[in-house]
Amino acid sequence: MDLNLDEQRLIVEFRKMSSSAKEELLAAATALNHRTGEKEHDGSTNQCPLKPQETRPEAEKTSIFTE
Repeated sequence: MDLNLDEQRLIVEFRKMSSSAKEELLAAATALNHRTGEKEHDGSTNQCPLKPQETRPEAEKTSIFTE
């Protein structure tokens, strides 16, 4: 996963926080998410959506015919 410098700093600061501060921050983010009307993915938590993989026609499974 490629993160820019600001994202790496946020992760470092989050890891330095106490567990109660982490819970408070996550609760605030959840409340903000619900307020903006964004839909959660399958009710899962602490996950980010993955980028769709590009299709590669050369990697498709096809039968190989030989004589």
